Amino acid sequence: MKNIYYALIYPHHTCAIEVWGKASKSIIGRMEKLQKNVVRCVGKAHYLEHTLPLFQKLHILKFKNNFALQTLKEMHLYIHNMIPQPIAELFVRNEEYIIIPHKYI
Repeated sequence: MKNIYYALIYPHHTCAIEVWGKASKSIIGRMEKLQKNVVRCVGKAHYLEHTLPLFQKLHILKFKNNFALQTLKEMHLYIHNMIPQPIAELFVRNEEYIIIPHKYI
């Protein structure tokens, strides 16, 4: 069952998550609810059971944690100059931190 999750659900959650992961709360909320329902099915749990223990048992990241992980991976690549130049030009590097221009947010 876990393989089905990673084959059917996970790719939709991670595809360009760095871009749309900060969408409105209503959209993210629907994605989180869908993920919780699927995790309950994969874990063969009751539909009202808390999902935190299931996420931990199945070693599946929650949506917000996956967003943070994928964003950090992209920032790591940026800091080490390993991303394509057109994407790197979207960021402005400061001595202390990286600034994302407001027009791209």
